[in-house]
Amino acid sequence: LCMPATTDFWVNDANCQPLFLVTAEANDSLLSMLDNEIIPHMKKLAGQRRVTLIFDREGWSPKFFAKWYQDGIDVITYRKGKYDSWLEENFIETGSVISGRAVTYRLGERSVRIGKNFWMREVRRLCDSGHQTSVMTTRQDLAAEQIASRMFSRWSQENFFRYMRHEYGLDHLLTYDAEQADESHMVPSPEYKNKSKQIAKLKTEL
Repeated sequence: LCMPATTDFWVNDANCQPLFLVTAEANDSLLSMLDNEIIPHMKKLAGQRRVTLIFDREGWSPKFFAKWYQDGIDVITYRKGKYDSWLEENFIETGSVISGRAVTYRLGERSVRIGKNFWMREVRRLCDSGHQTSVMTTRQDLAAEQIASRMFSRWSQENFFRYMRHEYGLDHLLTYDAEQADESHMVPSPEYKNKSKQIAKLKTEL
């Protein structure tokens, strides 16, 4: 019998240190987890303070961005979908410090209407190759280089998990211990499945 697998959603703080962990049935809906699990828990921790969430394109949703903004949640994320390139003259060279290391970006920014009536701030980085990386945010108080460095600092988290998988087998089974099954959890019945096939076959013959 195939049972549901689980997916762990790790939330780290601004220094890339673990903040809390949410375990759910295996799914690829980051947006749903953000709205239903992560944000409510973060609001409990933050109280009345505004919170800024930084995540990848999988959480892209202008509809939810507008909703979260009204609820005191700001976002920083990559822009999803195709977009036209900006002229090179729209970018200026700026400096920032990431993890104690000085970095230089060529950045440009402007306000962009996303959806019907929701405006966001777009900060773009021009790479040496000519590629433009678009970062979208509802934060208006941070300098462009701060927006860029916070978005790109996500790599610290991703590199941590990559290292843990390679060096410590993070995805491997850690124990053979058994635990009591959840009796209220609904699972497919093999017998029901077999009977359903028999009924479908009889209906076809009939």
